[in-house]
Amino acid sequence: MMRASRKALLRTALVLGATAVAVLAPASAASAHPLGNFTVNHYTGLLVGTDRADVEHVVDLAEIPTAQLGNRIDDLDRLAGDQCTNVTDSLQLAVAGDPVELQLAAASAVTSQGQAGLDVTRVTCQLRGEYEPLGDRTTVTLAEDFTGGQIGWREMTARGDGTTLDAADVPTDSISDRLASYPTDLLDSPLDVRSASLTVSPGGPAGELEGAGAPDASAAGTPDGLGAADWMTEKVAALLDNGGAWWLVLILALATVAGAAHALLPGHGKTLMAFYLVDGQARSVRAALRVGLTVTAAHTTSVFVLGIVLAAGATIAPAPVFATLTAISGVIVCWLGVGLIRRARRVQAHDGAHMHAHDHGHDHSHGHDHSHGHDHSHQHSHGPGRGSLAALGIAGGVVPSPSALILLLVGVALGKTWLGALVVLAFGVGMAATLTGVGLAAADVVARVQGWMPTRRTGWARLARLTVSYGGAAGVCAVGVGLVLRSALTI
Repeated sequence: MMRASRKALLRTALVLGATAVAVLAPASAASAHPLGNFTVNHYTGLLVGTDRADVEHVVDLAEIPTAQLGNRIDDLDRLAGDQCTNVTDSLQLAVAGDPVELQLAAASAVTSQGQAGLDVTRVTCQLRGEYEPLGDRTTVTLAEDFTGGQIGWREMTARGDGTTLDAADVPTDSISDRLASYPTDLLDSPLDVRSASLTVSPGGPAGELEGAGAPDASAAGTPDGLGAADWMTEKVAALLDNGGAWWLVLILALATVAGAAHALLPGHGKTLMAFYLVDGQARSVRAALRVGLTVTAAHTTSVFVLGIVLAAGATIAPAPVFATLTAISGVIVCWLGVGLIRRARRVQAHDGAHMHAHDHGHDHSHGHDHSHGHDHSHQHSHGPGRGSLAALGIAGGVVPSPSALILLLVGVALGKTWLGALVVLAFGVGMAATLTGVGLAAADVVARVQGWMPTRRTGWARLARLTVSYGGAAGVCAVGVGLVLRSALTI
């Protein structure tokens, strides 16, 4: 009796905790960098004259790509030269079908503070190409060919200088103010323009590049209106450089809450997986805690591994790594969904056999108590085992959180790697608590719905049970397929 009471208290605490985080966390939250901590964003402005073209190319590197630069960030002039040399090699200008060689005219780089005080970087490259005087309606094309698996905003504009653009497939003005102010309504579907095609004729007013004559804007940093998870991440990072007897407990507590809030943000799929997978067949506190511990271990390990690689200055593109891990998570979820479908089929077959036995006098040969015990043992035998629960935990934690990675890198930058590691662990515990609490809450809902259903094996009650079983299994499969497709579009 006492053991049951303890379980009930623990279940209630987890459910209340998940509910509190759900209430406190907003429906959506802005990323600390407008397009995400891993993005490398590009803007290209083309100015077409009668016998030469000027090109401005801006690169906005968010916190993680900037951290990968290592000590190269200490020499901004050299960094700008190296980055702009790569830009020059990656842009192809052609006039009337003939390639035009672009020469680097100027290069500059500035930094500003992004999330958690980490730097973000803005590199501006000025290039020029010369060609024979244009004729009427000459075709001019510009294309970029950047490699390295980078994801982010890509935008192009074009203007004339003493020429007229008879036709153009890109606008004359940048809607992001040359990567200085991204439009909020396009952050979920950023521009991906990698080429421009123009028809140009000589004659027209003088023109200039959009950013000509203006001081180079600082890199796009933290936007206003951070969500709960990012706000708490900022607070944790600010405390990492403080001292005092109280600060460690406060830091770990905030990191735990930040992880819990992060797990509820849209697009992560963890909550949906919890609702479907920690279902009526696995609603024990022990099973839910096993999932939570696995989530913590998987998430902490993935953040540590990626953080060590990035801190070592490895030239990897994090975006494909995240996409690959997301695909692995999706495959695991698909496998679990197929397992749920198989289990639903076994339950359906059992119901059919039980109904058949009932029609042949089953109740005359077995008492009610025996029948109840039979159903319980059957459900237990087909409930998810430790392997399935571990797989669920790995699927929920294998993709590292950018916020947790940011906190680890802040600890490394401050010379407090041990503290960054503790913060990441606390962050993972918070994520696991949310997953566990929401899973138990969902399981309680399922249990109550099942309690309202008549115990008969015929009619609408049996149909309702089958709908719940197959619907949940199909939902899990859909989540898995969605994760795989999303990662395939990113890689």
